[in-house]
Amino acid sequence: MTERDKVKQLDQAKESADIINFKVNGAKIPNFRIARTEPNKRLKTVFGIDNAFTNPSPLAAIAFIRHATRTYVGNAVEPMKKTVGLGEKQPVEDWTALRNHALRFCKEYRDHPDNAQSINLASLVQLVTLKVSLYYLFPSEVNLTSDVFKDYVVMDDRINQLWINSKKDAAQRPNWEKETKLQDALRRVLTRPLAEASNNINTIQVHGWWSLASMYSILSNTLMSLKPVRYIRKLWTPTAALVHSSNDNKSMRPDPSDPPHNPMNLILPAYETMWRVVMRCFLEIQYRGANNRSEWCRTMKEYVEELADPHIARPILKSMSPTDARPMDIVKKGLRFILTEDKPNFFFPERWRKIEDDARKYGMDAKDWEERLCFMPFAFHCPSSQRKTNGFGYKMIALLVGVLCDTINEGWNLAGVQLPKLGTPLRSDRAHTRISN
Repeated sequence: MTERDKVKQLDQAKESADIINFKVNGAKIPNFRIARTEPNKRLKTVFGIDNAFTNPSPLAAIAFIRHATRTYVGNAVEPMKKTVGLGEKQPVEDWTALRNHALRFCKEYRDHPDNAQSINLASLVQLVTLKVSLYYLFPSEVNLTSDVFKDYVVMDDRINQLWINSKKDAAQRPNWEKETKLQDALRRVLTRPLAEASNNINTIQVHGWWSLASMYSILSNTLMSLKPVRYIRKLWTPTAALVHSSNDNKSMRPDPSDPPHNPMNLILPAYETMWRVVMRCFLEIQYRGANNRSEWCRTMKEYVEELADPHIARPILKSMSPTDARPMDIVKKGLRFILTEDKPNFFFPERWRKIEDDARKYGMDAKDWEERLCFMPFAFHCPSSQRKTNGFGYKMIALLVGVLCDTINEGWNLAGVQLPKLGTPLRSDRAHTRISN
């Protein structure tokens, strides 16, 4: 690539970033909130949610922020940090509990009597991702016992069916009010009232727009773009301490029938697209037949213990955006530019070590350098991969993939399906691939 070509593609990356930030010729477009909320209106009917990303009214958005920060979720940066023991007094992360839970969830599904001969890989990944997501999003409410195993199966199957059906014409879309079976499953899974939760949830430090942005970017995984938050940020006090009284306990409980309190407000962005990223990464590593396959598998198994290098998640995010909001021309620019060399569609995690070397060479932060090179899988910087959460999102992807590599060993083979040849991107749809032992 000539220097002239490089400059041209850098300009194209800047143009893509402006599009993502609702800018034309450097100026913000009017009514940009509508541009983001309009495509999400379907989710209000299908999933019964109501939040700043489905309601275009600035007043509604402000009300939602104030309400959400007082409800069961609080500041989602803190659950991420608390889950891995990251804080001022504990600067070293501890993923032991999260890892052990993920391993247990995966083995429970693998060893279930119904899966003795074969496993629906998509269902396995969905279930493990869902349970891990609920484990840290609702630590005081979630029921992880085998008593509600069937409820988890109902949830992951129905949520995915609803997501698929939400893209149909309005007259054919499901209505959340009729999803009583799913709502009942949610209630049983989230059994404990918040009044019994840790006192840490009753006093929440909210850091302006950051808190809300974090809530909707958990696990580096955004279904709904966060650009409207830039507008809300101007109307919101930078820092506020919110203290709940005992009278607030009822309103703080997750309630599937109440849109502002519907746990689907968080489950959708934390789970619905996350499982596809995890499954695709697992397929690339274990079943694609690449020359480095054995080394990648060994690396992921070691990662389950050490959590030292989440680079292996990035090649998937390069070619597969977790959000439908990212225009295809931006996806193509990312494929063409970011460390593509002569193989833009190949799964090649080793490339990412070069990114850090180049960033240091130019005196830039690695994340800033990635975005400049048009690596923007979540439309812009995701709070779950920021310094404050120490790359929680990327590490979560790598952890789940590593758990799968550790649990589903080489004795399991793909059944009845042939993956495309190397260099052809894997499909991003919900092909329910089966594996047999």
